Amino acid sequence: PHVIAMLWTKRLISDQEAELIKRIIMLSADHGPCVSGALATILAACADIPMAQAVASGITMIGPRFGGAVTDAGRWFKYAIESSMSVEEFLAYMKTNVGPVPGIGHRVKSIHNPDKRVKELVGFARSLGRSLPHLEFALEVEKITTTKKENLILNVDGTIAVILLDLGFPVESLNGFFILA
Repeated sequence: PHVIAMLWTKRLISDQEAELIKRIIMLSADHGPCVSGALATILAACADIPMAQAVASGITMIGPRFGGAVTDAGRWFKYAIESSMSVEEFLAYMKTNVGPVPGIGHRVKSIHNPDKRVKELVGFARSLGRSLPHLEFALEVEKITTTKKENLILNVDGTIAVILLDLGFPVESLNGFFILA
C-alpha cells in the first residue's frame, strides 16, 4: 500500500491509511456480481495459460459490473465536490443529465440489511481522524436516496471510490485497484 500510494498520489501515507488501502485491495479481489475479472484469470490459469495472458484475460473483464462502477462513482462524486453542489443539486443534475448515481444502490442490501463491507470501510476511514469530504457527501446522498427506496444505499463500489478520492487517489487510478487485485 505504501508503494502504491507513492506511485499514484506522490505522497507517503500513514500506516493506518496503508491498512485502509490493503482492505480495499482485498475487497477488490473478490467483488462484483459475477467476479468476472477473478474468474477469467483463474480459468485461464487453470487452462495452463501463461500468467501474463491469464491476468490480461481478467483485466479485460473490468467494466461497469466489475470495477467500472468505482471509476464512475468517483468521477461523479468528485464532480459534485469540485462544483460545490448541494446534495439536492447533485441528485437533480444526475437525474437530468446522467441517470442513476453510480455507487448508489444494491440489489440485495438495503438500510435494513446493510452491507458489512461498507460499514467496515466507513468506520475504519472515519477512525483515521482526517477530512473525508467525498465520503461524507456520499453518505448525505444516501440519506436522501434511501427515503425514495430502501435499497438506494451507498454500495461498496461507491464507498471504495469516495474513500480513495479522500486519500488523494486520482479518478483515473480507481480501476487500478481491480487490476492490482
